[in-house]
Amino acid sequence: MAEPGHKRHAPLAKPASDLSPDLSSLVGRAWPQIFEAMNKSQVTILVAPTGSGKSTDLPQMLLAEAQMRAPATKILCAQPRRIAATTLAAYVARRTKTNLGDLVGYEIGGCKVRSDKTRLTYVVAGIALLNCLDCSPDFDVIIVDEVHTRDTLIDLLLAVVCHTVLKKLPALKLVLMSAAMDKEHMKG
Repeated sequence: MAEPGHKRHAPLAKPASDLSPDLSSLVGRAWPQIFEAMNKSQVTILVAPTGSGKSTDLPQMLLAEAQMRAPATKILCAQPRRIAATTLAAYVARRTKTNLGDLVGYEIGGCKVRSDKTRLTYVVAGIALLNCLDCSPDFDVIIVDEVHTRDTLIDLLLAVVCHTVLKKLPALKLVLMSAAMDKEHMKG
């Protein structure tokens, strides 16, 4: 995560603050392995069943860690559907005991519920793509959830991020998440 005053990140640390999620979820219990994978690689692939905490606990863990070590860190979480982006943002904001649009927000189409204080932004794939087209997204971590849906926007987002943005910004972290993805196929 980015050190205060710096644009990009230092190694991740285990979350331990009031923002921390319930670590009893599958993703919470696997946090040490996820943490290690994210520190070792620019791209992390997370395959876990529905209801394991991928969409809520992982972004919340990253947010908690960032708020302790590097408060300027920004996390973008791309969702394939508008309803997912809005409801997940509201849920995580409630769990972190913050107002929606403050620390946790969302952006879908012409609707922005976020501020300069927002550090975790849930978006639809098209908004994530727009953020990455100039090859300098204003985020330190990009999470692409439900990557197995493989629609045109997600495919374009992955192409831009993997073939251009990651090469230009080696400190940027990319997390690909799915409940039904062939991990070996995505490595290629």
